[in-house]
Amino acid sequence: MDIVQFIKLLRKNMLLIVLVPILLAGLVFYGTKDLTKYYISTATIYTGLGSGLSLESEANARLDYFGSKMEFDNIINLFKARETQEEVALSLFIQGLSLKTWDPQYISKESFKQLQELVPQYIKNMIVLPNKSSNDFKRTQIPLILNDTVGLQDKQIRIKNKYYLVQSNESLFSISSKLGVSASDLMNKNTITSTNLQTGDSLIYEQEELLVYKKPDQSLDTIPLYIPDPNYYLKAEIDSISFVQTLKKFKKYYADNDTNYLYGLLNYEHKYYSMKAIDKVEARRIQGSDLIELSFKTSDPGICKQTLNFSIDAFKRNYKKLKENQSDNVVAYFEERVAETSINLQAAENRLLKFNQDNNIINYYEQTRHISEQKQILESRYYDELMLFTAADSALKKLDQQLANQKGIARLNTEMLGYRNQISDITYKIAVNELNDSPDPKTIKAIESLKMEQANLRDKINRNIDSVFGMQFSAQGVSSNEMLTQWLNNLLIYEETKAKIAALGERRSEFQRTYEQFAPLGAKLSRIEREINVYEQQYLSVLNSLNLAKLKQQNLDLQSNIKTVDSPYFPLAAESTKRKIFVAAAFIAGLMMVLFVILVLEYFDNTIKTPFRAEKLSGLELLTAYPRFTKKTYGVDYEFISNRLIEQAIQKLRSIQEKENLQKKKPVKLLFFSTQSTDGKSFLQSAINKKLNDYGYNTLSANYRLPNYKPAFSYIAPEKPIEYTIDHDTFNKKNINEIIDLDKESADLDFILIEIPSITHYAFPPSIIKDIDIAIMVVRSNRSWSKADKNSLNGIKQFLKSEPFVLLNGANAESLETILGELPRKRSKMRRLFKRIIQLQFFESESLNS
Repeated sequence: MDIVQFIKLLRKNMLLIVLVPILLAGLVFYGTKDLTKYYISTATIYTGLGSGLSLESEANARLDYFGSKMEFDNIINLFKARETQEEVALSLFIQGLSLKTWDPQYISKESFKQLQELVPQYIKNMIVLPNKSSNDFKRTQIPLILNDTVGLQDKQIRIKNKYYLVQSNESLFSISSKLGVSASDLMNKNTITSTNLQTGDSLIYEQEELLVYKKPDQSLDTIPLYIPDPNYYLKAEIDSISFVQTLKKFKKYYADNDTNYLYGLLNYEHKYYSMKAIDKVEARRIQGSDLIELSFKTSDPGICKQTLNFSIDAFKRNYKKLKENQSDNVVAYFEERVAETSINLQAAENRLLKFNQDNNIINYYEQTRHISEQKQILESRYYDELMLFTAADSALKKLDQQLANQKGIARLNTEMLGYRNQISDITYKIAVNELNDSPDPKTIKAIESLKMEQANLRDKINRNIDSVFGMQFSAQGVSSNEMLTQWLNNLLIYEETKAKIAALGERRSEFQRTYEQFAPLGAKLSRIEREINVYEQQYLSVLNSLNLAKLKQQNLDLQSNIKTVDSPYFPLAAESTKRKIFVAAAFIAGLMMVLFVILVLEYFDNTIKTPFRAEKLSGLELLTAYPRFTKKTYGVDYEFISNRLIEQAIQKLRSIQEKENLQKKKPVKLLFFSTQSTDGKSFLQSAINKKLNDYGYNTLSANYRLPNYKPAFSYIAPEKPIEYTIDHDTFNKKNINEIIDLDKESADLDFILIEIPSITHYAFPPSIIKDIDIAIMVVRSNRSWSKADKNSLNGIKQFLKSEPFVLLNGANAESLETILGELPRKRSKMRRLFKRIIQLQFFESESLNS
């Protein structure tokens, strides 16, 4: 199909192409006349995840790309969390029920009225009322209207009283002023005759009329007989304390089971209070910043704003709770570990303390160092004294030999023995006290007393020596006095060193025992100190981890402090509706649908339609085609076209006659047949017959007649054709002469035109078919070519002398351009120009200029 054929196809179905889109657009236009208007509100919150303050170091606090993306995904998904949506839906629902009348900042008048009609009374009674202060009883009088009670069964009116408890020092007039009710009304409602009131009395200050009715399940329910006028506007005031209490109450009621009213409200498809409606809150990160933009669209501007407010509040609480839960468990774990390691460390230190107490240890390492130093000093002194003792002993032995011949030496030795023992004892005591190195004054005084006693003994020894020895010189010529002095000094040194050696020996024994005691204590003490060190390191490590966890906790608390940058605003104007787009889309969709259907039908249309398809489907050569007269094709000269096509058929017959050497043969027999009954054989046979007569040919036209058959249409023939009856004998006829009595007609005939019935539905005489010179099969353009047609054609072709020709009847005028060229019709210059453009024939001209 080329572009010209496509445009002609559109022209053919132009009425359908125009009407269907217009009809669809009109239906959409009418259907969207009450299209819901939507309002949108936005808000912006600051998270501070990337650029906010942090208690951690810059290296630890900085988020990478994937960490930042994950954190923002968590925040956005938290807005979509079921718990968040449940809290927002319940908060929005409670807010609407807490209002005494509509307020556009919270809910519109229509939505408030629908809410009051939707919610049963027992749900309304669950709203926690605020505690009344001194001014809370003064209510703004809201006009009341009668509630709709149509359709309620077994209705009864009940009176519900509201009481006020009289406080101390209150009078009837102060209570009247406090409640906003006149004193006379209070007296009438409570039937009191005195203004004196007692503390604790109950006064009826308001009476509410309730309507009790029976529900379809036979249970009783109540509704107020009078309700606030929804057309009256009053600025709303909601008590925050009672709101929180109501929210907790509703949450518990919602979670009790899945059959209660609130569960159904939130989980079905209410346009405001369902989680499906709350899920339309959109959250997105603004480019690469720390800001998140929230948006919500609904049909009520007040609910639109309040939904965003509750979404932000619920998100802040849940996000903070989530962050706290992340760090609380870690902090609790490290606090437990700190307590455990502290107990272990304290226990190890207590074991060290007890070990030091049991072993009299103040500072083990200082003590051992001191003992070691003292032992070295003791050893040095011991060996010094031992050397003095040996020297003194040697000197005494030598002096004793020199003094052996002196008079009085025996008496001296006897007396000196007692003094030596005394001085030895005193020297031992002095040495012992000095070794103890005690700072006690008594010890120091005792040492001085012993030294004085030691000096006195020395004096006594000197006097005894002087009295015993009178000789001045020894046998070696040494002075006796000098010798005695040496002897006395060595004797004293001998005794002193002897005593000191004894004392130092005992002290060495004590040091040895101390060493034996302190040696194993060092290993035990090292083990205890090592254990203390391990517990101390554990304690410090866990304490450091605890500090880091608390720092992280404080940092998370700081980061979870979400700030609202742009609060939700009240949308004043609704979004522009898409009604025009819907109408245009409907028109385009209708147009596309019609074009698609037309093209599909055209593509799958298996009718013959055109001469080209007639040749292709039948496999026969085309003789000509005949147009179908229609008023849709304006300006076409059908008379000229039909006449020219019949002339072409005659020319083709003449060409065949010459080609087949049939000029000398008279008459030439033409057979008109078809595979179906209503293809128009008779009409075309008559048209060709008339044209042959016009050309001066002598013809004979014979049409068949079925028994009891009346033709469905009549046609104008130049003369009445010969008719022959189709019966059982016709099949056995030998030739045409047996069917048609030629003796009755002129014998000088040029053409005999004979028609036979549909070869698919009726039998044809083979002998007559064999006698035919030229066969013409007539087919109708508006029918399909079936396998039955093909089989019937193959059946008759076996008896024909030559291949038959096909003649297309009822062809569309536009399809005849393949035979006649451009159809003769009146065309404007614009139309001719347009046709040239679409056919790319820019240089074509209607005539040749000479």
